[in-house]
Amino acid sequence: MFSAHKIPDLIKRLHLLLVLVVIWLFVSAGGVKMAKLAMSPGLWEWNHLWFGGLVTLLSVGFWLTNLAHGKWRSHYSWLVADFAQVVRDLKGLTKGRLPSAIDGGLLAWIEGIAMLLLIGAGVSGLMGYLSSGAQALSWYDWHTSLAWSLLWALAVHAVAALGHYIETFR
Repeated sequence: MFSAHKIPDLIKRLHLLLVLVVIWLFVSAGGVKMAKLAMSPGLWEWNHLWFGGLVTLLSVGFWLTNLAHGKWRSHYSWLVADFAQVVRDLKGLTKGRLPSAIDGGLLAWIEGIAMLLLIGAGVSGLMGYLSSGAQALSWYDWHTSLAWSLLWALAVHAVAALGHYIETFR
């Protein structure tokens, strides 16, 4: 599907694009009025719908690209009951060491969870838009919960990445 030398470049580009658009979605989400979504969407509502749709499509592509060539074990090693690297990372944290950025470790798990939350937030927002009445409200509740969970996962991801950049330049 993808040649091995193109995956990292594609992942970097998708990552940067997702970062920018997701930041915009979080910053602009306060302007979205739920009642206007169904009746007469304004600028903020259309902005959130279109950029949210874009992020949903990009996040699926980003996720599939990250999973290519068996890399799914990096982010989801728990699916095959491989907890060794995460346990090592957690033990290292108790001793003041940063987790390593290797396959199957704590940071890869956080990235994998964030990717699933990103897809879940996008799909639930889309389902809320396509639904009506109580069903739409239920989907929007899921959308809000997943978005908040994503925000926390991205905050942990950003702090971990910053920690690694600082450690690299020490």
